[in-house]
Amino acid sequence: MTPNAEGGAVHRDLGTSPVESSIRNLLVRPWKLTPDEFTKRAHKHGTPDLRLFITVRDETAALTEEITKVEREIDERVAGL
Repeated sequence: MTPNAEGGAVHRDLGTSPVESSIRNLLVRPWKLTPDEFTKRAHKHGTPDLRLFITVRDETAALTEEITKVEREIDERVAGL
């Protein structure tokens, strides 16, 4: 099982979503990074591109919410079988 699948299973089993997670490691939840936190971390690995960060962060948050909705719908359909 991949780390993402494991994380999804944990949230599903707990009845939570990744967006509501209390995990404090921001690398696990990149959509929670602020631009300042990103800039600080990115300087360690090269020149930060704040525009790219904002685009990716927003897309990640939107996809995470959509995945949560789809997983919920799948769970409801399976429960109805």
